[in-house]
Order: sequence, then C-alpha cells, then structure tokens
Amino acid sequence: MGKVAEQTDATKVPKMPRSKPQKKVALDEAAKIKLYITKVNQRLNAEENVHFSLSSKTIEEAELLINHAVRAITTNASAILKYSGTETLGPKTAAAATKVAFSGLLRDQVIKAGDAAVAKYQKATGKAPSEPKATAGSS
Repeated sequence: MGKVAEQTDATKVPKMPRSKPQKKVALDEAAKIKLYITKVNQRLNAEENVHFSLSSKTIEEAELLINHAVRAITTNASAILKYSGTETLGPKTAAAATKVAFSGLLRDQVIKAGDAAVAKYQKATGKAPSEPKATAGSS
C-alpha cells in the first residue's frame, strides 16, 4: 500500500467557518421569556375564567418591563452588597433592593411574591437559605 495522493485544489471541498452560537443563545432566552409570559397569561385566563389574548407587540413590551425590573433590582442589590461589605445575595438584600426599585401597590405585590418564592424554596429544599457573611475587613 502506498501513500494516498493529495487532492488538488479543485477537488477539495471548502470548509465552512463555524459561527459562534451567541445570537442563538440570546434568542433562546428571549423565547423563554415570551413563553413564560404566554403561560402566565394562560394561567390567569383559567383562574379568572376569561380569555384575553396577547399580541406579539404586547409580549415584547412585557419582556422589556421584565428586563427593566430585573436590571433595577440587580443594580440596587449590587449597591447594597457593596455598601454592606457582603458578597452573597440573601433574602434581606433582595427585599431591600426590590423595595428601592418599586413603590406603592406594585412594591407590596412584588414583596409578597418574593416572600412566597423564598417559602417555596425553603419547603422544596428543606432548609432555610443561609445569611450572607461579611467579607474580611468589614465590621
């Protein structure tokens, strides 16, 4: 058996460059949020025994509101953690960040939903979340 002859340039199949799936991941996250909003709408329709449909524009606006709320809470939480000298986001920090981000009835509803989520987490895991510890050098 001898060597296999090299292919000439005319017979080589060009390789397609592989693109990074960065945009696909972003689309998947957006699709997840849109699916979540749709499922919440379906659940509320069933609870209230009504039928409200959501246009794609309405879903996009709701997605923007969700992104804005999450960004506001995380920005506030980051500032609170920096001020307090801790590194772990706990229920107290999340509640404080939320109270700063929202006001009025919306704040009350968000805090109530957050408390319910923490209680559900504690029940599912069988333990309470640990309190954040101060970093070295803080008092």
